[in-house]
Amino acid sequence: VLKRELLLHMSLQRAADDARASLASGDVDPTIWPVLKRELLDAKDNPAATLPDLERSKAIWEYCIQLSIKKTALRKQLFQGCMILLSVPDGVSALREVADKQRMQIWKIPSSGVGPSGVDMLLTMTRDCGIGLAELLDPVAEVLKSATFVSVLQARFGEFPEEARSSEVGLALSRVDTGVADREKRKLPTAPKPAKGIAPLQECADLADVYAEKYPS
Repeated sequence: VLKRELLLHMSLQRAADDARASLASGDVDPTIWPVLKRELLDAKDNPAATLPDLERSKAIWEYCIQLSIKKTALRKQLFQGCMILLSVPDGVSALREVADKQRMQIWKIPSSGVGPSGVDMLLTMTRDCGIGLAELLDPVAEVLKSATFVSVLQARFGEFPEEARSSEVGLALSRVDTGVADREKRKLPTAPKPAKGIAPLQECADLADVYAEKYPS
């Protein structure tokens, strides 16, 4: 067991070092991500695993942010992987030290699908890591374009710390009318199409009127 844990530790550290080297090259290499993702997931499933130290954790966060800009389709799984780092103090400290956190664009992470949504991640970062909404949701005008994200955020606003709710960004997002609820109300069920050979009721009524005019009783 100890040998497996040591190998796991070494594999994760090596993957983190590869991510850091990729950053230093000036062009993030997407082929590193599958290996890094696997190592992070393995560490998550092994309570005795040692997650990367502060510097390696910062490299992983920065690598994932830059790759999410380059490969937007990977955004959700990239930051789901990063969330594993937040289970240890170094991972939390690393996120706090990352510059320009709004580059993650968590508001573009879909609420549907497997794993934490963008709102789930936002909640963890604000409530458990003490990061302000202004650092993560900027510019607000761009966030507002993701109406579903804002609507879900409003529905769960009570779960956020008071400091986040009362902040300038929090107040702005809580008061805006996304229109999502109204659109859902307007999605009324459509009437089924009439069976082949059977005229709709309105047509039957029209025919009855014509018949009555032609052949008054």
